[in-house]
Amino acid sequence: MQSDGSTLYGDVLSKQPKDKENEGDYSPSAVAATSLFDLCHPRHVMQQHQDMINRHNLCLTRLHEASKEVEALRQENTALRSVNRDLNKQLSTLIQASMQNHFATSDYNATPYELLNEFQGLCLGGDGGGVGEEEVSDECPTSMMEGAGDVERVMLPKSISVRSNGYLK
Repeated sequence: MQSDGSTLYGDVLSKQPKDKENEGDYSPSAVAATSLFDLCHPRHVMQQHQDMINRHNLCLTRLHEASKEVEALRQENTALRSVNRDLNKQLSTLIQASMQNHFATSDYNATPYELLNEFQGLCLGGDGGGVGEEEVSDECPTSMMEGAGDVERVMLPKSISVRSNGYLK
């Protein structure tokens, strides 16, 4: 291994043109001339090496900053999920209390069908235009960060077949 780094970075540096007449010329004679140039000018090689080190350090710094931002977003997401869960519990408690209060004060004996009709116009959250929309949870059921809290599991089929007349094998 030579101290000037010409063999270590020879392939990388040899493909960079040194003067206008050699631009785009990667023939063996041009590569040999470029390597000879690098041998004769070790300061140039050292400068290129230092530039690569600086770019590498810049990349590492940006990666470190990005990982910090990711961690902050994870913590914020966890906090928002916790607040959302608490608000859902409070809303559920409020609805239960309201229902108990409504049915306890009246001598109303409703059938399940009548109860369903009363809940038909009920819309929780949003702008009211979400009739029939399903609630989508961002929580990952296999999340290791949250622990095994109040997670309900639902059995889903292993596969779903969809038939289409337009699809040909």
